[in-house]
Amino acid sequence: SPLVGLPSDHPIVSKSKTLKHRAEIQALVDQVDVKTLEKDVTWLSGEAAGSPFTTRSSTSKQSHDVAAWIKSQFESYGCHTVELVRYNPRYGPNVVCKFTGTQYPDQHVIVGAHHDDRGSFLNPRAPGADDDGSGSSMLLQIARIIKANNLSFGRTLVISAFSGEEQGLFGSAALSKLMKDARTEITMMIQGDMLAYRKPGERVQIAFPARYHTAEVSSLLRNVTSLYVPNAVVGTTGACCSDHQSFWENGFPATAFFERNGPIADPKYHNSGDLVYREGYDFEQLSASVK
Repeated sequence: SPLVGLPSDHPIVSKSKTLKHRAEIQALVDQVDVKTLEKDVTWLSGEAAGSPFTTRSSTSKQSHDVAAWIKSQFESYGCHTVELVRYNPRYGPNVVCKFTGTQYPDQHVIVGAHHDDRGSFLNPRAPGADDDGSGSSMLLQIARIIKANNLSFGRTLVISAFSGEEQGLFGSAALSKLMKDARTEITMMIQGDMLAYRKPGERVQIAFPARYHTAEVSSLLRNVTSLYVPNAVVGTTGACCSDHQSFWENGFPATAFFERNGPIADPKYHNSGDLVYREGYDFEQLSASVK
């Protein structure tokens, strides 16, 4: 069952009481690079020269090809292990990268996004640049910064690109159940979904869920965002639902973040026009989300 609340000695609660700005973390945050974000997300959307992708639909052959490409990128960034986690022969696999913790290796922090997408009805083209190529590019950027700085972590960091999100959170449901059955200890799970659209005239925003989330995790991340991304307006969205919900429903602390406070505004949501090079796709917004 979903968690009602975290105990007072939970690491999330403890960190919330001692949270303060640290210059060495800001230096890492500031390494988020727009050029590599653009390179990755246009490769995923099929807009980059040489990209083979026209769709990332979970039931397509290209879903398997996308997963294999993400796996190769994770391997190049030095993940300690990278695994294709298959859960249904009809769907492309999840891609799971792990950096094993040095102090608490049995405790896990998961950062996720989904690599699958949807296009317009009966249209075979599904670029999914915002939903969720933006989140997938975030995962690669995290791994890139880890390698560039030779970082290690006290807890095991899991970076997971899910499939089957658009069909009903199938990939994350499979992985969260697998981890629950194995009695895996998860400190928190964070999902980034739709991170790059900015409605013309609006400020950069970071939104956290109004439902299907662990309040203490969302509160911590709101405060982290205010500390390290002060140009972003932090708020709440009713938009749902993404892969964090699978973990939340299995009793793990989880939340997500989104590109806009309030409802979805992207006119190309679940549309074959969800491209990078269009009005509203904004790399300042994506960069802030990734930070």
